[in-house]
Amino acid sequence: MYVAAVKIKIRFVISFSLKDKRMRLRSLKDKFASKFKVQLTEVELQDNKNFAILGFSLVSGSYSVAEGIEGKMIAYIEDTCEDEIVDIDSYIEKF
Repeated sequence: MYVAAVKIKIRFVISFSLKDKRMRLRSLKDKFASKFKVQLTEVELQDNKNFAILGFSLVSGSYSVAEGIEGKMIAYIEDTCEDEIVDIDSYIEKF
């Protein structure tokens, strides 16, 4: 079994409050969940109005399948996110 984990840091250039940030995140998370049936979760910097760190993971029986799905999910976020993606960390590990 292979486990893929992804952590994405996003900078919100135009965000005046935590409410603005959460509205923008909700939109991105809802689009992601409807497309892939996977939850995108804010895992760090919840109280920072200009940055968010989001994460998701997936499990597969094959390394190549995990890598392919992970790549599609990352590409979708890069295409869909209207804010600045600062960093993306990902890894796949045999469990």
